Amino acid sequence: MLKVSEEQGQRAIAFILRYGSKVSTVLMGVGVCLLAVKGLEPSLTAQPGVRPGRFLPEFLRFDAAALTQAGIFLLLLTPVFAVVAAVVSFALERDYKYFLISLGVLTVVLLSIGFAIG
Repeated sequence: MLKVSEEQGQRAIAFILRYGSKVSTVLMGVGVCLLAVKGLEPSLTAQPGVRPGRFLPEFLRFDAAALTQAGIFLLLLTPVFAVVAAVVSFALERDYKYFLISLGVLTVVLLSIGFAIG
């Protein structure tokens, strides 16, 4: 069975937090720069919010709104990924007390997101 040290788990969580925030900042920055260069696009004024069916094609064609939304979405999900990494890390360390605590935190976060969306 794979076993990780506490230090490896902490490094994984730090990596997720560090690079998740950096990548999301770059995505938002590129989106804002494109908005400044191209001007206000119809996709920003037509419908507020994220349109899931159109998001990926708009993202792939470097739509300013889609890039900005992707950055915001990644920034919001970064702590969730970090908690998932903590759950996995504690499970692999066989530290069941903190595994259950972090699993409880993850459950509360996911329920909160579910209630906010629905």
